[in-house]
Amino acid sequence: MKIGKYVKDYTSGKRVGFIRVLSEVKELAEAIAKFNKKDIKEEWQDILHFVQLWLYWRFGLNQDVWRYTGESVKKFMERKAVWGKIYKYAGLTENVSNYVGNYKKEEKVIKQLKNFGIDEITAKQIWETALVNNFWTTTGKIMTLCLIMEADKILLGMKKRGFGAGRWNGFGGKVHEGETIEEALHRELQEEAGVTVKTIEKRGVIDFDNNGKMLTVHIFKGTEIVGSPSESEEMLPKWFDINELPFETMWPDDKYWLPLFLADKKFTGKFIFDADDNVLSYELNEVDSF
Repeated sequence: MKIGKYVKDYTSGKRVGFIRVLSEVKELAEAIAKFNKKDIKEEWQDILHFVQLWLYWRFGLNQDVWRYTGESVKKFMERKAVWGKIYKYAGLTENVSNYVGNYKKEEKVIKQLKNFGIDEITAKQIWETALVNNFWTTTGKIMTLCLIMEADKILLGMKKRGFGAGRWNGFGGKVHEGETIEEALHRELQEEAGVTVKTIEKRGVIDFDNNGKMLTVHIFKGTEIVGSPSESEEMLPKWFDINELPFETMWPDDKYWLPLFLADKKFTGKFIFDADDNVLSYELNEVDSF
């Protein structure tokens, strides 16, 4: 594919100046400083990607897309497809724009939809629907998980039935159609432990591949509990000291990300399990915000 066709079909069509290349170099330097191999690889791909775009706009070099930029180009092509889903849900045509900003950032989606006369409240609802329905992947369920904290105590529940039975875990479950992630969280707290919380804060988002079963779990810290935890048909709640957590009867991934959670860090990650629920591989990355 020629770079000119790529620019026409899969980018915003905006002229790329060399300052954009320098911006990517800065991001590469930040990734190197953090020794983040995944980000280093991605940023290097992006540098090559934008160098080629700059050469096209500055000198008219319409050569074939460099194979070295393959992953970066693929990322932008996939973004275009997801934006098409968002536009279609918003009542626009799928190809109304070639904008390929990061659709996982709420502020970018709201700003882009406002360009087409959609008000901020409606745009926010559209982004939440895209998130809940996982527009950016073809498989997997969106789940919530809430860990309630009081001083140096954490509330866990022993799962009594279904997926994860026999393990201590936080409270949560599947996000139903028409619900926001936060609404699902409060519903699950009430159903599983008979409580709610006044304050929630998103701490993590982790993708799980559990022997082919794909889940994306949004992890929240809950504080200011309302009500007294009570046993339900699904969960048996119990308070634990944060220094005496029952890791031997929790999901095996918990020991990797819970220290970040307890240290007030925000993080993303991915875990792959085998058929016996053993962790085959994982990655965790701290982030500044969600």
